[in-house]
Amino acid sequence: MKNAFEIYGFDFLIDENNQVYFLEANAYPDFKQTGNLLSILIKELFQNIVQQIILPYFGYEQSNRITQRKLHLVYDKQKTI
Repeated sequence: MKNAFEIYGFDFLIDENNQVYFLEANAYPDFKQTGNLLSILIKELFQNIVQQIILPYFGYEQSNRITQRKLHLVYDKQKTI
């Protein structure tokens, strides 16, 4: 749908050599499993999505509001063999 955004959950496994393996993608990630102790991660996830993806998509500048953790690229389909 036009101007629609979706969040998927991706599961990765990292071995003792820091090799990353993609396990699965989930269309309905369960944020409740994060629990109260780590709920700040979910809050920051949504703040980052708005700041780094949604606002620029609609032509707005990112605000000066900075979250503690930034989004990081962990998989790039273009670079896989």
